[in-house]
Amino acid sequence: MGRLDYLIVDSPPGTGDEPLAVAQLIGNADGAIVVTTPQQVAVQDVRRCIAFCRQVELPVLGVLENMSGFTCPKCGELVRIFGTDGGRTMAEEMNVPYLGAIPIEPDMVVSGDSGTPMVQANPHSESAKAFGRIVQKLLESELRSTDAKTCSLARRAANENCRTRSQRCSCSHFGHCEQFVLVDVGADGKTIAHQQVLTPPPHEPGTFPKWLHEQGATVIIAGGMGSRAQSLFAQNHIQVVVGANGGEVDAIVRSFLDGNLETSANICDH
Repeated sequence: MGRLDYLIVDSPPGTGDEPLAVAQLIGNADGAIVVTTPQQVAVQDVRRCIAFCRQVELPVLGVLENMSGFTCPKCGELVRIFGTDGGRTMAEEMNVPYLGAIPIEPDMVVSGDSGTPMVQANPHSESAKAFGRIVQKLLESELRSTDAKTCSLARRAANENCRTRSQRCSCSHFGHCEQFVLVDVGADGKTIAHQQVLTPPPHEPGTFPKWLHEQGATVIIAGGMGSRAQSLFAQNHIQVVVGANGGEVDAIVRSFLDGNLETSANICDH
């Protein structure tokens, strides 16, 4: 086999052994395209798929809504058989790109049975056009991320070095944290009385602020955090400190308690 331009693995629905095996075997995968249909029962399942991707550090390239409406060949009326914009709304709520929608077309069945892709069998169909627009978005996204990948790899290497020095190092963005260190401060307000390392629940919008509030947190120190997330923390009565530079948690907390924590720009404001 020669050099591949793209390798696409079609996994069955859900978060079973197959997607996990792919994520583990292809460690440098560009990401996952998550497919849903518009109805809520499917959308809720796809939410769990996105949370799964985040847990295994597999980027979500975007959400694609399949079976998104049927146009009657006789009267031309568009019928939303499975509902409207379920995939788009979910993508916005989960803060992942929305790639587009593929309509229902009878010719898709004929194309699949014959083994000829729809984009070849009927390139002027609405489905083929939709596929073209989605592929174009992915290609444009790949081009835009080329320079960013270098920075991302450098930051990943730095994080790996940090983990080598200490198992309790800060992360540049709170939403990417694999663990949180909950620190109890002594009565004097200056000393660390107790620490507890906690594994958070799967990350979905609004999950971490509520969860940390339930743990008794009153302050969160992060490298970067979006304005929407900061608002959610405020609603849960948690003070947010952003721009904390990387380093060991103990040193960061002590600097904060002493009033001399050095902060920089919000590292990841999205």
